Amino acid sequence: MIVDLLERYLQSIRTFLPRKAQDDILRELSENILSQMEEKEAELGRPLTEAEQEEVIKQHGHPIVVAARYGRRQYLIGPGLFPIYWLTLKIALLAALAVRFIVAIVTVLVSADPVHQILPALLAVPLVVIPVFAWITVAFVAFEFFSPRVNLRCITKWSPRSLPALVKRSDVIPRADSVAQIIMGSAFVIWWQCIPAAPYLLFGPAAAAIGLGPVWTRLHWPIILLALAGIVLASVNLSSPHWTAARTRVRLALRAAGFVLVVILVRAGNWIVMVDGVGDPARYNALQIVNQISFYCLVCALVIMGLQLAWECVNQFRDPLSPRAQRWYALRRS
Repeated sequence: MIVDLLERYLQSIRTFLPRKAQDDILRELSENILSQMEEKEAELGRPLTEAEQEEVIKQHGHPIVVAARYGRRQYLIGPGLFPIYWLTLKIALLAALAVRFIVAIVTVLVSADPVHQILPALLAVPLVVIPVFAWITVAFVAFEFFSPRVNLRCITKWSPRSLPALVKRSDVIPRADSVAQIIMGSAFVIWWQCIPAAPYLLFGPAAAAIGLGPVWTRLHWPIILLALAGIVLASVNLSSPHWTAARTRVRLALRAAGFVLVVILVRAGNWIVMVDGVGDPARYNALQIVNQISFYCLVCALVIMGLQLAWECVNQFRDPLSPRAQRWYALRRS
C-alpha cells in the first residue's frame, strides 16, 4: 500500500514539473517521504497503518503545490497558482486548435471549391490562439490579484487516495504526439478532399496527362473516415494521455481497417491511368512503370501494416492488465 500511494503521489507531481528536472526532484521527494515514514515507525515501534502513511504523504501538500515550489518565480501569477494556470492554458489552447482543425475539415468537405478554403482556415488559427491565451491569462492574473493566498478547496482538502491510479510509463502518451497526429491527420484529410478538384496537388504538372484510377474514387470516403477516426482517437488521447484497454482496441480496429483498405488497393491494379483525351502511345510504357512501382510500394506497406497488426494482436494477450489476457492465462493454468 505504501509503495502504491507514494508512486501515485509522485506520478501526480511529475505532471507539473519541468521535464528536465523531473527525475531528480521526484527522487529527492521520495527519499524524504520514506525517511519520514521510517522515523515515525521507529518512534512508534511498529509499522505505520494505512491512515498514518496517508497522513505523512498529505503533510507534504497537494501535488500542484509541491510542484510549484520547484517552478520559476512569476511576477503576474504566483508560484502557488502558476502550475494550474499553465496546465489550463495548454489544455485550452490544444482544445481550441483541435476544434479549429475540425471546423476547417468540415468547411473543406462541404465546400464546392475546397482548394480556396485552405488559406482562410490557416489564417484563422492566430484568431483562435490569441484570444484564448489573453482571456485565460487575464482571468488568472485577476484571481492572483484579488486572492493573495490561494485557498482552493481542491488543494486544501484532498487525500492521497483520490490520486489517479498508477499508470505504467510505457502507457503514457506524449501530448506532443497527439497534437502532431491531429495536425497531420487534419492536413491529410483536407489535402485528400482537394485532390479530385485539384489533381495537380498530387501529380503537379503531370496532372494534365495522368490521374488516379477508379479504385481511388471508390475508396475516397473510406480513407477520409479512417483518417477522421484517427483524429478523434488522438483528440481523446490528448485529453487523457494514457492508453486504456478500450482505446487500445480502437487503435487495433483502425489498423485492421487500414490493412483491409491496402489489401483492396493491392488487388485493384491500374492505380494510375491516362486522362481522357490523352492517348499518346509513347506514354503508356512510362505509365506501366509507374503502376509497377505503385504495386511494390503498396505490397511493402501491406507487409509493414500486417506486422504491426500482428504485433498489436500479440500485445493484447501479453498485457497482464488486459482482462482477456487474464482469462487466457487462467485457462492455460487450468
